[in-house]
Amino acid sequence: MILPGHIALAIFGHKLLRVDLPTAMAASLAPDLVDKALAQVLQITPSGRYAMHSLVGWAAISAVVFLVGGKERGRAWAVGHFLHFIGDGGEMPWLLFLRDYSFSAPKGFGDVFWEAFATTEGLLRFAFELVLLGGALAWMVHDHRAEQAKSANQGANG
Repeated sequence: MILPGHIALAIFGHKLLRVDLPTAMAASLAPDLVDKALAQVLQITPSGRYAMHSLVGWAAISAVVFLVGGKERGRAWAVGHFLHFIGDGGEMPWLLFLRDYSFSAPKGFGDVFWEAFATTEGLLRFAFELVLLGGALAWMVHDHRAEQAKSANQGANG
């Protein structure tokens, strides 16, 4: 999953589990921002799915956010970060640092871009993510308008 899908999942997490949206959004994007930068840009780690794509990384970062930002932000981070895993699916180093994993060479940005936007499968995935994001945004707009109408009715009747 790429950006639109991860954003959509954060919105769904916010709506369904009533967690803080900015925190859930940051958490849903953080695993790729960190792990892919370390692997594909800086070439420090062996894979674009590394520490932030593991349960150890999820638990550690969620605990830090909980301790620094409080219960609500910690919960929102844990939800958003875990939703990233659901969006990615496939093979993940779930128990990284607790067991050994063999990683294939990380893909370069050009390869990732090609797979996402220049293949039929990639374009279909991208289209699905855009539809998912559109649905999530439509849900947010609908709820916002309903809340505004409710407030206007209370003001007129009050």
